[in-house]
Amino acid sequence: MRGLNPPFYTGKQRKNFFINKQTIRTLKITSILFVISFFCLSSTVYSQNDKVKDVEKLIQDLKSKDFDVRLDITLALIEIGKPAVEPLISALKDENPDIRSGVANALGNIGDSLAVEPLITALNDEDSSVRAYAAVALGKIENIGKMKDSGIVELLIAVLKKDKNSIVRGSAAFALGEIKDSRVVEPLITALKDESSNVRASAVLALSEIKDSRVVGLLITAMRDESSDVRSSATMALGFTKDIRAVEPLITALKDKSSDVRRSAALAFAASIGDNRAVEPLITALRDEDFMVRGFAVAALAKIKDIRAVEPLIAIMKDEDGKIRRIAAQALVAITEQSFGEDYEAWSKWWQKQNK
Repeated sequence: MRGLNPPFYTGKQRKNFFINKQTIRTLKITSILFVISFFCLSSTVYSQNDKVKDVEKLIQDLKSKDFDVRLDITLALIEIGKPAVEPLISALKDENPDIRSGVANALGNIGDSLAVEPLITALNDEDSSVRAYAAVALGKIENIGKMKDSGIVELLIAVLKKDKNSIVRGSAAFALGEIKDSRVVEPLITALKDESSNVRASAVLALSEIKDSRVVGLLITAMRDESSDVRSSATMALGFTKDIRAVEPLITALKDKSSDVRRSAALAFAASIGDNRAVEPLITALRDEDFMVRGFAVAALAKIKDIRAVEPLIAIMKDEDGKIRRIAAQALVAITEQSFGEDYEAWSKWWQKQNK
């Protein structure tokens, strides 16, 4: 999905982007989505020769209890690519669910159509993590929704509606959003009422991937969800649309009680929607208690380039966070075409001269 590559975490922090039974409360948008992006962007400790020789061993090592080891092994299998597909398909029947989960994840990222039928079978696995990875994997295989007689869209819709595990239902929502078939719209709209906030958040992001006239209105409604995860997802997704109707709801979101929602709103203005109506609310956000909100607000003001932002940006040159001061200086350069670095006194003197 657009714009959603995660930051590069290490060690235990990366577990927030890994699908397992303990991660429901840590999902900020959807860990299912993030883990795929993370795996595609990360590096691996294995050399090419080692990977070619040791596919079978790598697969068996997926049962390691060490998260980082499993992560590196999965990355290695993904990098091997097509030569690893058949051994991976065979390993989908392994008795160890950790192996089956890692295998499903690797197959999805490799994206070979040979994996489709085995992954469809894995949607009925007794282990919920395997089912979740299988659903995500199917969504990652190119043009899968157009494969003749695959029935994959209907199968994923059934998973979205009926699976008892919320992570699995959220995974199905993600996959349907990747497929972008017109048949998925109504089921995703229904999923916006799911009892699980994870499923609702996944449905919101999936809908943002589909061209349908109803999407913007649905996202605006989802911004009033009781769950901050859903509101944050809807706010970010609404920014992706770049629709003029998004401006006022995003301005409102800058005042949300959740810092995650405020971050998403400020980021939407910084990355997608530059609108003069947001200038004053973004200036107010420069005083937000959350430094990421302040940082995104600075970036948004730099994008809009409104002269009203100059004095507040000079003031924020006193911010306690050095990163905020640096990007404020960059924003001032973008707006004024002057350059005084992070020198608050120099900026202040220059601005006073402009106002005489």
